[in-house]
Amino acid sequence: MQNNSQTKEKDFEDIIYDYFKKSPLYVARSPQQYDQDKMFDVELLSQFLQQTQPKEWKKLERQFPSTEIEAVMAEFKGLRNARGILELLRFGFVLRGAKLKFAYFKPASGFNDDHRKKYETNRFSIVRQFQYNSQHNKEIDLVILLNGIPMITIELKNEFTGQNVHHAIEQYSDPNQRDHRDPFLKACLVHFAVDNKTVFMTTKLAGKSTRFLPFNQDTKNPVIEDKYASSYLWENILQADSLLNILQNFIMHPKDDKGKILHDQPIIFPRYHQLRNGHEITSQYLK
Repeated sequence: MQNNSQTKEKDFEDIIYDYFKKSPLYVARSPQQYDQDKMFDVELLSQFLQQTQPKEWKKLERQFPSTEIEAVMAEFKGLRNARGILELLRFGFVLRGAKLKFAYFKPASGFNDDHRKKYETNRFSIVRQFQYNSQHNKEIDLVILLNGIPMITIELKNEFTGQNVHHAIEQYSDPNQRDHRDPFLKACLVHFAVDNKTVFMTTKLAGKSTRFLPFNQDTKNPVIEDKYASSYLWENILQADSLLNILQNFIMHPKDDKGKILHDQPIIFPRYHQLRNGHEITSQYLK
């Protein structure tokens, strides 16, 4: 695709955004639908909980009449720093007797009808020009949320405009452009720096000390006719079926000798070849 003149006329970000919004279990959302103070897409979170866990929602209605979702968000926010988003997505929590889950994963041995319906209710949302700090006019090219919970940021650079992945890395690492102490940036699981040919990622922003790792298919991504060399990221890795599998089975928290999670250490996100060896990246369910 690097030599396709028609592609040069269409913005790199447009192509990726359009692909996501048409993908299974994805929905396009606007920056205005995200609540910066609460750090949720409140509508999507409430919708997911009510649709997948109506009995638990009834318990919340009894305990927190008319303020159910506010109570859930407050509890989630309180636990986010202690347990991290990954643990909350995998295991949820109990709030006043209501056992809440924030994502549904594939069972090891196939679906029953109820679990299939809940799995299909998962909603990844893609938001472009995502403003995470309006006070300082800070935004990111693309952000992915799961059921209203922000998880992944993506900074894009188009080589046709004279920039590349290293400019994206610099943008993430420069404290004047991205303050790594920002609660939103700290809460996300992984940050991708992407251009037409190359992908890098990090799970911990630390200003000038940020360490980005390559997330390429090989030493260099092979040229793909009529596609960007980096297209595997949005066409395969970050598709719903693949991403839920990664969240459930492949991301890890570093732990000490006693098995206690070290929340001050970077989350371990598998490299491309580790995913390739560990599971089939392309979707086996959502085709």
